[in-house]
Amino acid sequence: MSTAASVDTVAEFRLSERELQRLGAVVYRHAGISLGAEKRVMIEARLSKLVRRSGRSVRDLIDAVERDPDGAVMADMLDVLTTNYTSFFREPAHFTWLETTWLPSMLRQRRGLRVWCAAAATGEEPYSLAITLREGLERAEVEVPIDFLCTDLSRRALAVAKAGVYPASHLDGLPPARTRRWFQRGVGTSVGQVRVRSELTRMLRLARHNLLEEPPMVELDLIFLRNVLIYFDDETQARVLATLRGALVPGGYLVVGHAENVRRLIRGFRMHGHTILEKVS
Repeated sequence: MSTAASVDTVAEFRLSERELQRLGAVVYRHAGISLGAEKRVMIEARLSKLVRRSGRSVRDLIDAVERDPDGAVMADMLDVLTTNYTSFFREPAHFTWLETTWLPSMLRQRRGLRVWCAAAATGEEPYSLAITLREGLERAEVEVPIDFLCTDLSRRALAVAKAGVYPASHLDGLPPARTRRWFQRGVGTSVGQVRVRSELTRMLRLARHNLLEEPPMVELDLIFLRNVLIYFDDETQARVLATLRGALVPGGYLVVGHAENVRRLIRGFRMHGHTILEKVS
């Protein structure tokens, strides 16, 4: 362990130009995330948390990720550098589209569904998807198998998703009937928390996955990848979009976030609005 740790564990520290370049290069190669100089303040603020927690200097941490980009230090670094902000039913128009357009069309085919939430974060998005699918099946009074894979690069985020426990305030704004149906309120020492009901947690297959790698599942009907592409440069966005297209069945759909402008980068998709992409031959 570097003896420089005591210098870097102060609340404020600065990356040298060389350290920023080294860090940016290894994170870009491994995760496709661009860490340009314009993000210096954010990078330093977030890395300070890892420096304090680990007791290691920034230089020591960068040395470690260069030696082993698939190791635990890189996983910890990506956890602090990436944003896992999400909420239940964020960007609700997508869930309305699922409920009123996509799911009825799929149910007419009377076959199982294959779905991939490719940026599961702490679980709010995949659980929102699961609720939408379950409620749609109940209304249609049908039952079809659903293979539902949920992945993320962050191990810590996936651990939260697996536990399925959240502050009760995360349900603010949801219809009371929906919260009663799908969440259990905490009692005793768990007051102020809610737990996702096991009917939903059993639906999710959670796994760690790097979007720069080959897809973990193919022949998919639906992929959700929202508010992630904005962290990639155009070259990496195009690469990821091509990979996702290859994982979809003809006529399958990719849903991206409202903040993402991918129209100029797509090949082999028909766009429905700005965020819903249908695979075409």
